[in-house]
Amino acid sequence: MAYAYKGLWQVEEAFRVLKTPLELRPIYHWTEARIRGHVMVCFLAFVLRQLLRTRLAKLGWQGSFTDLLSSLGRVRVSVLRGKGGQTFRVRDEIPALAMPAFHAVGMRAPRRLERLN
Repeated sequence: MAYAYKGLWQVEEAFRVLKTPLELRPIYHWTEARIRGHVMVCFLAFVLRQLLRTRLAKLGWQGSFTDLLSSLGRVRVSVLRGKGGQTFRVRDEIPALAMPAFHAVGMRAPRRLERLN
């Protein structure tokens, strides 16, 4: 019983953290299929969040999860088309606070400039 209660505060915290940095607003659905879809997306976001926190903890990271998500949210990518049909992907600088997320999932940061074709 105590373990279930402990899990409850984690779920409540997860929804609070998900809503705050992402600035989610209430979403109203009118069909059962859309409600189920929305619940599934929320559940998957929660699972991914917990997986990232677990992997960050294994690395010994002790920063603010909210700050990490905020830093990731500031990264922007643009697609540019040059003369002759060349296409490039250009990304912003990745904040240092966001880098532990890449390390935790075993991914190196995307290149600053990448030719797509």
